[in-house]
Amino acid sequence: MVYYKVLRENFSLIFLLLFIFLSSSCFFPSNSFSAKKYFVIAFQGDAATLDAHGRNETTTISIQSHIYDTLIFNDIDGSYKPSLATSWKPINRTEWIFKLRKNVKFHNGDPFDSQVAIDSILRAKGRGFKKSQMKHYTKGIKKLSIIDKYTFKIDTGKPWPSLPSEIASIRMVPVSHIKKVGNAKFARFPVGTGAYKFVKWIKDDYIELIANESWWKGPPKIKNVRIRPIPVNAARTAGLLSGEIDVVWGVAPVDGAKLAKNKNLNVFKTITQRTIYLTFDQWRQKGGTFKKGGKYSPGIEAGKPNPFLQLKIRKAISHAINVPELLQTVMHNSGKPATLLNPPFAFGYNKKIKRLTYNPSRAKQLLKEAGFPNGFKTRLDCPNDRYINDGPMCLAIAGMLTKVGIKTTPNPRPKAVFFKKMSAGDHSMYMAGWGTDQIFPTFSAAFHTRIPGKGFGRINRGRYSNKWLDKHMMEAAVEMDNDKRRKMWEKAWKTVMDDIAFLPLYQQAVIIATQKNVHLVPRVNEWVLAQEISIKK
Repeated sequence: MVYYKVLRENFSLIFLLLFIFLSSSCFFPSNSFSAKKYFVIAFQGDAATLDAHGRNETTTISIQSHIYDTLIFNDIDGSYKPSLATSWKPINRTEWIFKLRKNVKFHNGDPFDSQVAIDSILRAKGRGFKKSQMKHYTKGIKKLSIIDKYTFKIDTGKPWPSLPSEIASIRMVPVSHIKKVGNAKFARFPVGTGAYKFVKWIKDDYIELIANESWWKGPPKIKNVRIRPIPVNAARTAGLLSGEIDVVWGVAPVDGAKLAKNKNLNVFKTITQRTIYLTFDQWRQKGGTFKKGGKYSPGIEAGKPNPFLQLKIRKAISHAINVPELLQTVMHNSGKPATLLNPPFAFGYNKKIKRLTYNPSRAKQLLKEAGFPNGFKTRLDCPNDRYINDGPMCLAIAGMLTKVGIKTTPNPRPKAVFFKKMSAGDHSMYMAGWGTDQIFPTFSAAFHTRIPGKGFGRINRGRYSNKWLDKHMMEAAVEMDNDKRRKMWEKAWKTVMDDIAFLPLYQQAVIIATQKNVHLVPRVNEWVLAQEISIKK
């Protein structure tokens, strides 16, 4: 079977690379590690930017959260706690009062106050920074006004009960400083109020941070931090085993059980809120050569009709993929089948919806009913360095689809290439991930009709569109009665899953390994923060 062959080859490659990296000093430069001056955290990839509003992507946000603070903090347990805002409350159906922490300063000495908070929110909304990827967190904000130096008001125009959870995603920045240096320089030399000050960024090598001894929460226990992007699984594991790395995010599932037997290490495994999914071109009518803004779908044979426009085809794909087997083989019993894009604990999650079962015979029958008795050829685009085992997963899914007649060519690529291509429309079917428990940001980004420049449909690259749903989600967002709002979101979930707007596959499990003296509590949002880590004596 194609996917078993891929797994065997990948397994062998891991151990070959592990041997090479363990026996060679070329990967870990002596000036980076030998003196062990730094506490080293290794991720699979680098930050896309250090601008707090520049990229809404988990690794980037995790890294940035060392430098920046938010008004409201998303704590380890998923609850929302005071941060730069000491309190917040609605004073009527559309107005909220936020009181701010006093005597907080940015790393460059600039003061934090109501004006800065408002300017930060407006920048996230796009003022002075059109490339902001935080716009969908500001949809409910109509007006901001200062009450006093440390108190300000948000007017949502309509009731907006989810405002606090959305504000928790907006990081505070020194806008006056950004105006002096420019957005481009700020993205490389960030200034925040957070636990760590920025020192240096060598792209794709390391980010160096030093403790903010004046942090309002108190000085972090770990003083010098280096965050390293290491895309090769075996290399991250090798660095951990050699003692050069203190924390590894994203241990390969095949290595997790082995590392757990090592008495010098800690291994933590948690099911996260991230859902890996497939999505489809639902707007172009025929296949052909890709041209940005063009009318042809590039993963379909030239001149052939786009099969993904048919619900029966999307259902056939769902029946063709054996998710439990993928989790057992590719993910080595790591992860959990997903039904919706949000995790089960999210507000509005519809527990009545069930996954379509693995049924290759039914998949073939649906292909026949849709007018493709002999199947069709297509391409599956995937990243190969963004999610856990995403490259092998891409090949395995392609193999399963090919078995039912959907002759699928896997096309795994580095995330730096993949996401640009997907955003440009160079796809017919692709695999990606979504990691939040927030209901309105999920629907506005994934399922709302795409409106460029306004944040709607930001990840709706397949251009699914349902005008009733667009209206319904905006009505659900402003409903203040919790029971009514929950039922409205449950109805919204039924709509998009009946349409198979996206096809959720599984909730990603993340394995984090540390040196024995390192203590941390894994987060469901996949962040790793040095300020939450302690060292055992």
